[in-house]
Amino acid sequence: MQVADDTTPPTTTAFPAGGSYTSAQSVTLTANKASTIYYTTDGSTPTTASAVYRTPIIVSSAITLKYFAVDTSGNISLVETQSYTITGGLAWAWGYNGYGQLGDGSSGNYRTTLFR
Repeated sequence: MQVADDTTPPTTTAFPAGGSYTSAQSVTLTANKASTIYYTTDGSTPTTASAVYRTPIIVSSAITLKYFAVDTSGNISLVETQSYTITGGLAWAWGYNGYGQLGDGSSGNYRTTLFR
């Protein structure tokens, strides 16, 4: 019985997907079959000399993550790209609100968050 050669490249996925987040993210890279995943976080194209994925990537500032996988048969996936932006924290405003300038139905002098 002859076994067919595996010629199907792996599929790689990042979770969570790229996007804008208000706090740091722990990004997990997975492949749909046994593979070694290579990645960069500076937007450069990864190679087999790039970092090897082993543990979640902590994203705490804006990055462009690029990654690909090589399976045990030597098949190479396409390079995938995810861009992450971390915004957030609190923005505080303070000052005179005697005429209801905040627009929230209140008046008076106090501190309040504008957004989270």
